[in-house]
Amino acid sequence: MPGNKKTRVLVLGFDGATFDLIYPWVEKGKLPNFKRFMDEGVHSSLSSVIRPASPQAWSSFITGKNPGKHRINYFIQRKQNSYDVRFINAKSRVGESVWSILSRHGKRVGVINVPITYPPEEINGFMISGMDSPGVNSKFTYPDELYTEIKEKVGQYILDSGMGGYVSSGKHVQSLKRLEQMTTQRFKTARYLYQKEKWDFFMVVFVAPDRVQHSFWKYMDPKHPLFNEDGHKRFGKAIENTYIRMDGILGEFAKMIDEDTVILVMSDHGAGPVSDKTIYLNRWFASKGLLKFKDELYSKTLSGKFHARVRGLLFGDVLRFIRRFVWKSTKREAKEKLLKLFPKLRDKMMSLFFFSGIDMEHTKAYAEENRSIIWLNVEGRDPKGIVKPGREYEDLRNYIIQELESLRCPYTGQNVVEKAYKREEVYFGDYVHEAPDIVVMWNDYTSRPSHTSKNRDFIRKISKEEMEELETKLHQNAEHRLNGIFTAKGQYVKRGIRVEYANIMDLAPTILYLFGLPVPDDMDGKVLTDIFEEKFLRNNPLRYEPSFRDKEADFISEDVYSTEESEKIKKRLKELGYIE
Repeated sequence: MPGNKKTRVLVLGFDGATFDLIYPWVEKGKLPNFKRFMDEGVHSSLSSVIRPASPQAWSSFITGKNPGKHRINYFIQRKQNSYDVRFINAKSRVGESVWSILSRHGKRVGVINVPITYPPEEINGFMISGMDSPGVNSKFTYPDELYTEIKEKVGQYILDSGMGGYVSSGKHVQSLKRLEQMTTQRFKTARYLYQKEKWDFFMVVFVAPDRVQHSFWKYMDPKHPLFNEDGHKRFGKAIENTYIRMDGILGEFAKMIDEDTVILVMSDHGAGPVSDKTIYLNRWFASKGLLKFKDELYSKTLSGKFHARVRGLLFGDVLRFIRRFVWKSTKREAKEKLLKLFPKLRDKMMSLFFFSGIDMEHTKAYAEENRSIIWLNVEGRDPKGIVKPGREYEDLRNYIIQELESLRCPYTGQNVVEKAYKREEVYFGDYVHEAPDIVVMWNDYTSRPSHTSKNRDFIRKISKEEMEELETKLHQNAEHRLNGIFTAKGQYVKRGIRVEYANIMDLAPTILYLFGLPVPDDMDGKVLTDIFEEKFLRNNPLRYEPSFRDKEADFISEDVYSTEESEKIKKRLKELGYIE
């Protein structure tokens, strides 16, 4: 057992926080608590997973494993042998969570607002699930009665601020007020449980940095394509003020910790501005003869199949009508009855958004464009697959990667793609076969993927008006970056040291090591030994144990979400700009 039996670990998560902003504001004296943690502890950028979206990033933190093992690749997941998709949650994840491991070893844990933790686990302690919770009327706390206690002792719990919805309606001031209400309520809840409960491990995530960056970056950054002076005067300090608020929260927790507590501060990814240069991957595939759009096929075909496809489109139009009009004008009870009459309607509407415009029977490769991922339409794996597994599959992947990596921006002359990866180059484990066939990383974020445009150019510098239209749809003028933040302070931790490298998968094994517990042998992350004093390392050799395999992901069984809950999740993800 390291140190003494009183060792405790506190983890503060600041979703989307980046040193790109923290370092300059620390230098200007605006973030004194972040500065103190860097001066009195260790810090490092924290590399996220390739394609740093919250579901796979937080799941990699939770399990210490890569997506090829924990099986989470985004908020939605392709259904097996289908083009249809479904929403994911904690039930979808494979691999034991770090707080479950701690619970098995007798440690008492408290977990608040970590994404992808719904439904909550029955742990040795308490849990409040994160943004994947449908609402406060769902069973999003463990134990169940915890929500009632919070409501009575702290006030109404706010799952998410709905910031994107306010911003898209032009209610920027209200959105910031709501964000502050959520942050204040989250801190009060965390402080109440921190002081009331006996715990060994305590974690809370504040999502305010991520939310404000997505919507307000253009007002802060003079280099942003949508920057304007009027917006800067009104909202140019919104992100800075949010970081100052996070710094204050860090200071409040620093006052509460004792000498036996090690505090870790982290984010799941960084952030930065969007580009005004877009690439439409499916248009690019069409130009290479690898993809057919349905509208193009219709213009050339007068067969019976044409009429069948028109009927299919009309059905799609009916679904869109239901989604856009009926759903907005129907009471909750009627919505639930409607979707119960059509049990597959919900997933069908989601799937239409992703793939309905593509003629799969004549397509070899296609993209989920906003996600920078590419699928090959594989025979035997996909319902209308035409790419044969084996040699043809590999030759086509190699061709696509070679062509992408040689693609140059007509406006800058630079390579558009930094690296296109085969899935097995970035993921490994039992579920690599469920990952996208190719994952794309854009060169220095100077281009961004977008939904297929009616314009036939596949690389375009879009106008300010088009950018504003796109922002209205996606509620984002900033996007995620690969590197988040990490700091550590407390007993056993070195002082004033900057660590060269840390990965988000490293934190789970590092937490277990702090408690003197063995690390499961199938974790991909490594204990961050560079952050600890030499004496501590000498007295506490690393130990490993066989992985505890208690469950597999439950993609095939019934959904955790009811039909109404799925609509709530969809609405929240739309407001955040993660789906359209």
